[in-house]
Amino acid sequence: LSTGVELIAYTAVGEGHEVLTNESEQCSWAERIKIELGRVLPSYMVPLHIVALPKFELTANGKIDRKALPKHIKKHGTFSVNPLTAIEFELMKSWQNILCIDFLATHDNFFKLGGNSLLMLKMLAEIEKIYPVQLSYASFVTNPTLANLVEQVSTAGIPQKHSNIIEINKSPKNRNKTPLVLIHPGGGLSYCYLSLRNYMKDLDVYAVNNPHYGDAQHTFDSITNMAEKYAEQISRRIEQDVICLGGWSFGGEVALEVANKMVKYGKAVERVILIDSYNLLSFKEEAFSRKNIVKDMALMGVDINSLEGKKFLFEVQHNRNLIQKYEPKSYYNSVLLLKANEYNKEDEVFYSDARNGWPEILLPNLEVRRISGKHMDLLSHPAVATLAEAILDGINKNEIEPLGV
Repeated sequence: LSTGVELIAYTAVGEGHEVLTNESEQCSWAERIKIELGRVLPSYMVPLHIVALPKFELTANGKIDRKALPKHIKKHGTFSVNPLTAIEFELMKSWQNILCIDFLATHDNFFKLGGNSLLMLKMLAEIEKIYPVQLSYASFVTNPTLANLVEQVSTAGIPQKHSNIIEINKSPKNRNKTPLVLIHPGGGLSYCYLSLRNYMKDLDVYAVNNPHYGDAQHTFDSITNMAEKYAEQISRRIEQDVICLGGWSFGGEVALEVANKMVKYGKAVERVILIDSYNLLSFKEEAFSRKNIVKDMALMGVDINSLEGKKFLFEVQHNRNLIQKYEPKSYYNSVLLLKANEYNKEDEVFYSDARNGWPEILLPNLEVRRISGKHMDLLSHPAVATLAEAILDGINKNEIEPLGV
């Protein structure tokens, strides 16, 4: 079927065979077929999507019922890599909007994701509105990847400006719905939450960056002062009187401290959502080792020898030092812990405790829900879909009235 901008092929697996349900296996199978088709067909005739069905539905005349074929094909890249810089964040958002895509990596091919010449012109024009740079169309055609665009913008001398509060998603039809505000993890930047965007179209989602990221001369001297600053920024940016707070890993710990301070600014916190956050003071000293930090950076695709990698490493080490000096305060309102149910043997020290080290005296109203995936994979495909569903479920089941109502 030609949809006007895409070519989709359907195949019936036949009796005695089952349709693959594992998404990575589906992708691998489809790519192998496209390679074979590319050997005998011109490139414009190779379908962008190949969909396997148990069987074809037939019309009364015995022909394939085209109306019964699935119309909406989920598009995505080879695998997801969360943005690490402000430029990657903005460009990934642009690709998501234009290609209607859920997730992608910086090496993905624009045209293989459904892009065409008209969409390319629209996308490049949109980027030139964001950044004062003249992009090379010819360069992009020969290397149509996000990485190429990031390099073009970066080499043009565009500074990496990190806004304190960024907009992950803005829903035009739910202005009265409780917004979600997510605090950055230990790396100081919150671009990793972009992967939640397409699963939360009906919710306003914001994320908080460390305003001192990359500036070793100006840093927070305590978690308490960090949380005070974030509470003030959130109160000025978010117009709703009731909010949900949350954060992945380190971000969850900070979110609890922020929640304790929001009343001062006239905001009610509906719920705090801890995305596999653990009370690090409950664990051994080796949890803070440089070796573990570097290992986590490698899993996130951060080059430790790059300028951004050095900034990132400093930020993580500094924030873990702050955590070691911090004594968490009790928080008596509703808290949801989304606990990863998979872990490596060397990480068992973190996950053997059912409450991730949070004693009942600190969080008496803690609800724990296990979700699929490992700690470092929760914001990446495919685990992010389950995570988003759990977050939305946690928000919808715990609505409260604004302060003073």
